Amino acid sequence: MEVVSTVEDITPPELLHFSFSPVTIDLSTTAQDVNVTMQVADDLTGIQQSGGFCSAIFSSPSGMQYKNISLFDSHRISGDALDGTYQRPISFPQLSETGIWHVIEVQVADLIRNKRYYYEADLIAMGFPTELEVVSAPTIDAILDFFDESVADVTLFGIGPGNSANGRLNALRNMLEMAGDLINIPDIEGACTQLESALGKCDGDPLQPDFVTGSAVSTLYDMIVELMTELGCE
Repeated sequence: MEVVSTVEDITPPELLHFSFSPVTIDLSTTAQDVNVTMQVADDLTGIQQSGGFCSAIFSSPSGMQYKNISLFDSHRISGDALDGTYQRPISFPQLSETGIWHVIEVQVADLIRNKRYYYEADLIAMGFPTELEVVSAPTIDAILDFFDESVADVTLFGIGPGNSANGRLNALRNMLEMAGDLINIPDIEGACTQLESALGKCDGDPLQPDFVTGSAVSTLYDMIVELMTELGCE
């Protein structure tokens, strides 16, 4: 098939600006949004309702988690299809991997899918940010919220015959709540003792029987360990 046209569009768009804010997020108590902003220019067809987009990929420190975001004409906050600025939030859920996330790729494409790729080294050379710091130091409130949500979701439940299962479940929660009270005094040494006791009830050690089981146990254990580390418990 022969395609005849007096005008052709073979040039991909160009990335003029890329940023995101904030550059550090704390997932200790809730998910956090990062606002991604891009300015993209194109010579002919541009980014229009029927096609064209810009996108970015964030990769976690281990490379095991990714967050992708695509921005379309509906996310344009200024300019037009041939030179516009686009902005959209991307959400990082609680318990996402902590550390330095990297923007490993930005892609821009026009209406007829002329594409240009920018990789991390390209973005750095252009003076654009590529590193997002994700931190998460669990608070006792976050641990208690996770505990309650897991019980409600039946991903955490007590171990033991008859009513003893619920009794052990409540006992573990009371340990965590007492640790929170001691932190608030503050009695860090006492809080560490309570947290150590709670840890022993969900660590899988057969010599000290656990009070709880379920798929949420490993996360609960990790959250307690992280809080103890943050408090400086020995």
